[in-house]
Amino acid sequence: MDDNDLIEIGIIQALHRDAILRAAQSLPYRTPKLTRDQIQQLTIAEWLTFIHLNQYVDIFHNNGLTELRKIRNIWEVELETMLEIDKCGHRRRILYSLSDFNQRDSMIVSDNSDALSPWLSTDNASVECERDRNEQQQQQQQQNPTSWKGWKHARHELINGECKYLVTYLGSTLVRELRGIDSTRASIGKLKSATANSGEKILKILLSISCHGVQFKDSKSNRLICEHEIRNIHCICQDSEDLNYFAYITKDFETNNHYCHVFMSTQTVGVNPECFK
Repeated sequence: MDDNDLIEIGIIQALHRDAILRAAQSLPYRTPKLTRDQIQQLTIAEWLTFIHLNQYVDIFHNNGLTELRKIRNIWEVELETMLEIDKCGHRRRILYSLSDFNQRDSMIVSDNSDALSPWLSTDNASVECERDRNEQQQQQQQQNPTSWKGWKHARHELINGECKYLVTYLGSTLVRELRGIDSTRASIGKLKSATANSGEKILKILLSISCHGVQFKDSKSNRLICEHEIRNIHCICQDSEDLNYFAYITKDFETNNHYCHVFMSTQTVGVNPECFK
């Protein structure tokens, strides 16, 4: 863990954080890194037990993840948003255990599919299929690149270009306690209620989405208002009652606060998750 992680979990005083980080260096326990043989042989359940995180076995299995090779290049944002592992120390332990096999040293996405997480670059709904997953993926994309997995856009559109949608921006809320998508849905409910009762005109913006992140633009002048990098977008979800509402959480690195941004659109939902994939 680092200084920002300690701030995120609520340790505000710098002296206390320094003391914790110094003391952590002397701890006798070290998370074991997997050998190449182990990553080929161990099941997810065996590996999680190996790193003392067996409480997440069911979560991995429920998402169709039973083999280590499927997650060896997984990102931290995937652990948080897809698997909802909200404890940053647990996410770091998982990543450290797999670090010798994670070849990505940046968040830049290229046309090379090897740079993507194997879990997210394959059809996760067909995990029971025993044939080679990468071959299956290529065949599906060649046949119909836009209908693959039910995506709204071909993958090259999101990697090499951007998709633009006119959406209603309800605003943002300060997230005082980060609790995964529960925090996102709480913010959606709060701003839905506030805008319904205010009677004020709600801002329309142009949302420009790509694999690099999300940009807010003026709907008339196309002027950039703000932007969020893809690696700083967390806990994307829809409202549980009205699926036209969606939101995500970002972190302000100057203040170390988290903010939830809430939108309403009948078209955009699903594009942000496509960018992660």
